Amino acid sequence: MKADTMDEKERYCTLVFDEMKIKHFLEYSKYLDLFEGYEDLGPLRRSNKLLAGQAMVFLIRGLYASWKLPISYFFTSTSVKHTDLSILLMDVIEKLLDCGFIVTAMICDQGKNNVSALVKDLKMKKDKPFVEVKGRIHLDLRDVYEIDKNSGISRSLLKITDSHMNPDPFQLMSCKLAMQLFSNSMAAAMETCIMTKPLKSNTPVNTLDMVKELNNLLDFLNSKSLFDKNPFKCAISQERPQQLEFLLKTNLGSKI
Repeated sequence: MKADTMDEKERYCTLVFDEMKIKHFLEYSKYLDLFEGYEDLGPLRRSNKLLAGQAMVFLIRGLYASWKLPISYFFTSTSVKHTDLSILLMDVIEKLLDCGFIVTAMICDQGKNNVSALVKDLKMKKDKPFVEVKGRIHLDLRDVYEIDKNSGISRSLLKITDSHMNPDPFQLMSCKLAMQLFSNSMAAAMETCIMTKPLKSNTPVNTLDMVKELNNLLDFLNSKSLFDKNPFKCAISQERPQQLEFLLKTNLGSKI
C-alpha cells in the first residue's frame, strides 16, 4: 500500500473526481465470468441491460508532495445521479481513511450533479465547507475504551462507562459525560495505545489532537479561578499567552 511508505505529511491529499464519455463496448472477462461494459456502480448496483456511456473516475493528489493515484472508477449509462455520487464519495473517503490517507478537500467541476451531490446531499455550504465522516472519531474512542476495559493489569479510564460509548437520548445531552469523554485521561490512554500500537485504525493521531483541543476548550470555558497550575483553568491574562494562542487557533479569539 502506497500510504505505508509515506510519512504523515505526505499522506495529506485532495480527492479529485470527474466524468467522461466513453464508447459503448462489451467484453467478456474470463476472470470474472461476466461481460464488462454495462453500467456498474460498484457497491450500489450493476446492470445487465444498460450499456455504459460515461465513466466516473476518482483520483487523489498529494497536497504537500508531488504524487497522484487513480483509485476507482464507475460506469453509468448516463451522467451519474447526484444521490449515487454522494454515496460513492463517502464510501471512497472512508476507504481512503482506512488506508491511511488524509483527505483535505474534494475537487470537481461545477456540473449540476456534482453541485447537487455536495450541496443537497452532503449538506455543504459556505459556512460549512466540509463533510463529516460518521463514526470515525467515535470508533477510535470506543477502541481505546475497550482496550482499557479489557486490560488485565490496570485501568486508566475509571470514569468512562458504556454510557459514554452508547448514550441514550438523555445522556447525549449530558455535559458531564462529554467532559469525561474528552478529557486528559482519554488523551493519555489514547496516546499510550498509539505508542504501543494495539489500535488498528489509521486515524487515532487526529482523534488524539481533537480530544486534547476539546479538553482545553472545555477547561477554558468552565474556568472559575484566578490562578491554577493548568493555564486553561484560570482567568485570561497577558501573562498566559498560550490562552490567546489557543483561542485564535480555535477561531474563538476573533469573537471575544
